[in-house]
Amino acid sequence: MAADTAIGFDWLSFFNWVKARPAIDLTFAIAYDSAIVQIAVLLVVLNVTGRLDRAREFIWLLVLTIFITVPLSGIFPAECPWSYFGVEDRVDAYHLADFTALRSGQMPQISLANAKGLITFPSFHASLGLIWPMPAGVFPIFVVLNAVMISALTSGGHYLVDIIAGLAIVPAAVLWLTRLRLMTR
Repeated sequence: MAADTAIGFDWLSFFNWVKARPAIDLTFAIAYDSAIVQIAVLLVVLNVTGRLDRAREFIWLLVLTIFITVPLSGIFPAECPWSYFGVEDRVDAYHLADFTALRSGQMPQISLANAKGLITFPSFHASLGLIWPMPAGVFPIFVVLNAVMISALTSGGHYLVDIIAGLAIVPAAVLWLTRLRLMTR
């Protein structure tokens, strides 16, 4: 919250503005929830069209982005703005019970069978929105969905700085992938 305030962003005003506009709120929710479907469609289409190099690149960037995001989220276990501002009753805050239990020590381990999205900082969805290997003209709808997904602070329960940090991870993952390729040559 302090970081958002420092850059002049008023999260609660933005949240209230979005919630007062149901069409925008629904658009953000659909875009945010489209990530898994997009991954499946992307991998099928890239493999069927013989773009195995692009599919491989996407999977590597996905893995490397996770390898950066997960440790950072453990170092900076940020409470989402839904909790901070007390708006849990106005959103689908499905992960907050687990987050609270983990922070209080009441949940000593995470069951992978029941895992819920617990990462606030940095935003993995923001990172994901940038790593799509889109051949020209093939996935224009994904460009729109990802632009909306990246801006959907209200649907993911992210501060603006969570999004900025998530976007900043992508160049690091690309650099890491480039270094890996150079080492294997």
